[in-house]
Amino acid sequence: MRKYLYFALALVMSACNNTDELGYGAKDSEIRLTSNVVASRANTQATQIADGESVYVWLENETGDKSVGAWKLTAGGNGELTGETQKYFPDGTENLKSYAIHANTTIEDDTALPSEVIHTVIADQKTTDNYIKSDLLYSIKDEVKKGVENTLKFYHMLSKLEVKLIAGEGYTAEELKAFEVSILNTNLNAKLTIDKTKTESDVLETTVVAEGDKTPISINAFTDDYAEAIIVPQTIAAGDFIKFKSGEKELIYKLDNKKVFEAGKKYKYEVTIKRSGISVTTSEVTWTDNQESQDAPEYNLNINKYIVMGNLSSGAIRDADGLLKAYYFFDAALENITSYVIGKTDDNTDLTVKTQSVTLSEDKKTISWTDAIAGTTKMSLVDANIVLDSGMTVDSNLNGVADFLAADGHYEIKIDRGGKKFTKGEMCTLFKNELFNEGVKIETIELNCGEKMFAFTTMPDYYTSYKNTRETLAKDLLKITWTGEFRMNGDSPMNVNAGQETGVIKNMFDSYHSTNILVTEIKGNVSTFYMINKDNKGWFKVVRQ
Repeated sequence: MRKYLYFALALVMSACNNTDELGYGAKDSEIRLTSNVVASRANTQATQIADGESVYVWLENETGDKSVGAWKLTAGGNGELTGETQKYFPDGTENLKSYAIHANTTIEDDTALPSEVIHTVIADQKTTDNYIKSDLLYSIKDEVKKGVENTLKFYHMLSKLEVKLIAGEGYTAEELKAFEVSILNTNLNAKLTIDKTKTESDVLETTVVAEGDKTPISINAFTDDYAEAIIVPQTIAAGDFIKFKSGEKELIYKLDNKKVFEAGKKYKYEVTIKRSGISVTTSEVTWTDNQESQDAPEYNLNINKYIVMGNLSSGAIRDADGLLKAYYFFDAALENITSYVIGKTDDNTDLTVKTQSVTLSEDKKTISWTDAIAGTTKMSLVDANIVLDSGMTVDSNLNGVADFLAADGHYEIKIDRGGKKFTKGEMCTLFKNELFNEGVKIETIELNCGEKMFAFTTMPDYYTSYKNTRETLAKDLLKITWTGEFRMNGDSPMNVNAGQETGVIKNMFDSYHSTNILVTEIKGNVSTFYMINKDNKGWFKVVRQ
């Protein structure tokens, strides 16, 4: 399970130099710095500089004279900034102005603050390390004070792209992972101008200019998440922008008009790849999330915010083997939780649906409810993870509908009539009882997902096809609408109640005209999905053929 956590912890850095040996004043004179990155809508380096990354800091007095030249510090990942040497306030100085930068460039120790810094974005951003080194971060602090820990706020100064691949007609999600994805026609160098008239309140107005040759940037081909890339803010002319290549197959997303990519903004691209071409959905948001202040620790420690930002407002609860035990979702205000639990119930539908209120703990790290859902009554934020009790785990089922509705999707339920059991897939007791009624001969139920249609076929001894339209409502919600078209033994239209399986499949589809939840099973290599009806009318478990 992929989890993304949005923390900004300003931890105290302890410096242990012997000031007497160095001939400096009291320990109060040490310059003590910590860091954070202003809360951002990012997966990587979102609220903290990554562990092991280098930062250079310059400090000047009120007249702008150098007090501390380029001081190399190393980030600890939780706000720590430590250097091989300790720096001190000059005698008679109570505060200094600081400029700090995380950049992919070479800076000599103890040199004066430059007028500009040239940062280079790395062309291969398929590794997290290269992505982090491509991230230009900049900080200005008007007053670094004596005798206290001073937190430097860093801002993202470049543009961020996120690209997610969606399987369209002729491709599976697995096949898309083999594609080579490249961002085209961008300059890799960024010239950041250091303006001493700027203050910490207008640091984002710092000028960043694109320079250098236009070079492709390689990124990952992700289908279950967004691949991240950093580009220098610049205007890109109309024409080729993103290339998708697999073997001899090459598809290009083109910009219809010139596009201005701004510093501090994030641009999202959801790309559906089909044999016939591609379709792209785009959006852009502020990379830095100004709606939540990084000064507020309660934001960082609030499980409510984590559930929303971590895309865990709905998802699957699983056991230690990864098997689905329940599906849940919170309402928009995170005041109630609704659960769908697979299992035996008194009404013989094998599905228990319940909505109940939730309570947030005083420390804002645990959200709990009264009646257990698959044996668990709370979600807790523990050491940067969402943890459930009773040995259960939770995931956000990120790509359920997209995976299920791959254009060549073909799923089955196989029935052993003699043994009165399923040899492939499964079904709630309500439908199972109907399938094993005397006179019913259905042995195979097939679900075929096309570009717009959703076909349900039964065999033998009548070949009956029921066609439906479907609509994707969310990442894990699907709406199926019965079109009223039926075929049997060829293309001749049939009456809805024709055939010996009268009422069986019809009853199933009557229950699936509203919203359905799609939850993937994650055990083993077999692609399996649960289809759960939100109106408490049963479920299927289907297996990819």
